[in-house]
Amino acid sequence: MPSGTPYHSFIPPYPIRVDDFADPYSPDFTHPSLHLLTHVHTDHTNGLAAKSFNSRVICSIDTKKMLLNAEECNDRIAFDEGLIAQRVRPFGQLCTIRPGVETSLGSRDLLCALPLHEPTEFELEDKERVTITLIDANHCPGSVMFLVEGKKGAVLHTGDIRAEPSMISDLARNPFLEKYLANPDHPSSSLASSNGPLQTLQAIYLDTACMMASHEVLPKCEAVSDLMKLMVMFPSSSRFYVNSWTWGFEAILKGIARTFNTLIHVDRYKHDIYAKLSDPFMKSILTTDPDATRFHACERHNRCFRSVNSTPNLVYVNPVTMSRERWTDYLADIQPRLAKGEFPSLLLVPLSRHSPLPELQAFVSVFRPKSVVPNFLTTSLQGMDWACMPAMFETHSAPGAVERMQKAVEQVHPGIKQLLVKAEELLPPLPPSVEDENLVGPSALEEVHKWNSSPQAFLGRRKERQLLCISKFLGCEAAEKVQGTMQTQQKATVSKTRYQQDDSSDDDDEDTRAQTAEKIFSFVRVMATQDLNIPSDDSNCGTSNHTAKEAAHHYTSASVTLKRSATISVCSSPSSPSKTPKKSDRSILTRNPTSPSLQLQLASPKLNVSALTRSTMSLPFIDLTQDRKRSFTADSPRKRRKTVTQASLS
Repeated sequence: MPSGTPYHSFIPPYPIRVDDFADPYSPDFTHPSLHLLTHVHTDHTNGLAAKSFNSRVICSIDTKKMLLNAEECNDRIAFDEGLIAQRVRPFGQLCTIRPGVETSLGSRDLLCALPLHEPTEFELEDKERVTITLIDANHCPGSVMFLVEGKKGAVLHTGDIRAEPSMISDLARNPFLEKYLANPDHPSSSLASSNGPLQTLQAIYLDTACMMASHEVLPKCEAVSDLMKLMVMFPSSSRFYVNSWTWGFEAILKGIARTFNTLIHVDRYKHDIYAKLSDPFMKSILTTDPDATRFHACERHNRCFRSVNSTPNLVYVNPVTMSRERWTDYLADIQPRLAKGEFPSLLLVPLSRHSPLPELQAFVSVFRPKSVVPNFLTTSLQGMDWACMPAMFETHSAPGAVERMQKAVEQVHPGIKQLLVKAEELLPPLPPSVEDENLVGPSALEEVHKWNSSPQAFLGRRKERQLLCISKFLGCEAAEKVQGTMQTQQKATVSKTRYQQDDSSDDDDEDTRAQTAEKIFSFVRVMATQDLNIPSDDSNCGTSNHTAKEAAHHYTSASVTLKRSATISVCSSPSSPSKTPKKSDRSILTRNPTSPSLQLQLASPKLNVSALTRSTMSLPFIDLTQDRKRSFTADSPRKRRKTVTQASLS
């Protein structure tokens, strides 16, 4: 599960663990009786590729197919280019039984794939038995919710969901959930029998990735429909590259196929995966022939010749998270321009795969459970986001739910009440979103921020949203301080980040290395700006006004290994005063007494990041060097080794 998931990803009262398969270094951890996997995005498969993993995993049929056929980016590109003879599948050891092949000694299949809406009984420890039912989660292919029923009551684990209105309507008609639906007319009637057929969920383990967002977002079908209205205004000579950087954007591809009655070009890997899934229409709209269509959704890091940057009339389509209000403004701006014959090279589509707070509240209201538990928490908030939930869902839960939820928070975070009064002091600037880090096209980041934020710094605004949300739901006395804090902290346009994978898939697994490189550059840039007083507008950095985050988008990736001895130096200008460097949880900062440079000493013995191929833009004052003249060792997709004594970015 994503970072911050409570209870080590277990779902009390049952010894069942969801979307986390690695043993944490914690004395209170006990091994689960059963593992559940909601979908294949890599932040939900932590530890599953380990050769030592040897437990049974419950998942959907499509998830099993996607998992066993998953390939990492460098490996699949190398295979496509004929550089390796066989596909490399990191989860292949989970099932060594092949159809039509005689089973040998030691063969195994750890993945128990279940169809949707088919209750199945499993035995846990001490002969305890539970019934598990899979329900579509409307997030990506194969994604499911788990309804777990037993003698200790029923719990619903959502995994990642998009609880848009159409999904909620479907849930209200689901026969396997019907007995847990709340009475919309009399949700807490005192006349209701305690031993009747209707029951109340003990808990909903809820997707809280976007819980702090209180804006309204468009349903998927409406977002795709609006995008199609824009795309048909382009001339027939235009080519489109759809940035489907992770599983879950299939609605866009289907919308294009229906609107233009056309095939969509995808790479060999995507074609193979979709061909194995249970969606017949998705299979029928794809082709691996780049000349067969002007619509492309192929491998981002190895695009076909018809969708590279130099292609004339190429239009990039980027899915983003955007409120309905801002999308209306975007349409009011771009539609008149298209009508005048002004054709931009970038289009946005507000397709959200996670639900914001209003949708989550509507989802919880369908059931009115006894408790709501978060699936995702921001670790830097130290439990404050969890502490918001009793107030957020008070009118959407069963009587007594608020007290139970407050007690749960205080048990995990004993000092939470003391933290709440100084909320504005606890939040560091938020890292860039995974969406931002996976944009494609010229000036894509600037375009997204133009329509998805206020004139203030985007990262600061995201933090402000969290602070104001905490202030609203917890009644903090820090409301006025929040505004002053934000005005000060918005001066930093790039933030120090923790290394995480928020919502990447196997299609995006390779991007983790590229994102790590971007985060290192962003971190270095912040330290250069904050600790060395290098002006944030790059006025002393030649002609470039790009931040390191934006500069990282101009690099292409290969695989690089940084040894423990490697350092990253940020060279200050002669006039930069010396200051004591700060420490982070992931690195050790040291200053060479004989040099004005600030050095970042990587704390981990080995860290895979992205190799950088420099583009034409310049970024002075940042040099990659080796400590004591040691060299980098780079692995390209061709598995060739080469030594670089110094990599200069100036």
